[in-house]
Amino acid sequence: MQLILKNLSLSYKSNLVLENINHIFEQGQIHALLGPNGSGKSTLIKAVSGVKEIDSGNISLLPRQSNKNNLISIDALSPKERARLIAVVPQNSFLGGALSVKDVITLGRTPYLSFTGNLSEKDHKSVLNAIERFELTEFINTPISYLSGGEQQRVLLARAIVQDTPVLLLDEPTNHLDLKYQNELFQWLEQIKNTTDKLIIIAMHDLNLASIYTDQIILLKNKKIYAHGNSQETLSKENISNIYDTKIKIFNSNGKNIILPDH
Repeated sequence: MQLILKNLSLSYKSNLVLENINHIFEQGQIHALLGPNGSGKSTLIKAVSGVKEIDSGNISLLPRQSNKNNLISIDALSPKERARLIAVVPQNSFLGGALSVKDVITLGRTPYLSFTGNLSEKDHKSVLNAIERFELTEFINTPISYLSGGEQQRVLLARAIVQDTPVLLLDEPTNHLDLKYQNELFQWLEQIKNTTDKLIIIAMHDLNLASIYTDQIILLKNKKIYAHGNSQETLSKENISNIYDTKIKIFNSNGKNIILPDH
């Protein structure tokens, strides 16, 4: 599966956020969207997920081993069709209400339910596996509103997993996670990429996590893609200093760039 952005422009009201963006995201890779606040990272995630209306251009999916005639336009998909292809972990989604942790995670199976709405044995197994993976067993029957922000974030990640889509979008997924779960999240994403060949896109701020765990970096600035490539190519001193308008120093550790402020 490829995700293809062609001449894509996005705005909020009269403010242009991204202009004439062209890029191809490949499956089997973790892609990091990086850039200063307001550079369009979250806007792009929302547009790909179908939440944000496109000003101009197109967002398409191309299944592997298909020709260009088989392009699937995001705009042409029904909500159910889109939900079978793209799962999203949104930013700053504090969940209220009386639904239990298990109920919220089970919602990830909704796109696959029959007209009767009954869960299959596969659905139940997928939900329980996700609950265990994200160490949520003790909260399984707890109302979601009782959980902390970090615990709720793990529930949203579990819900996205059971949705079982070829494309996974994450918008600042480590915001409410402590150091343990930040590292475990990226280790899991690496594992899932290697075993399922998913296309994973993460909007994030942490340059070092991006350098260590992601395959491709997309740097955004001034409504454009400033640079893209692997971390060695993209997370250079010159690029980062220009993007964030600050002095930095870089150390190389096991082929990965480690970025620190240069006071």
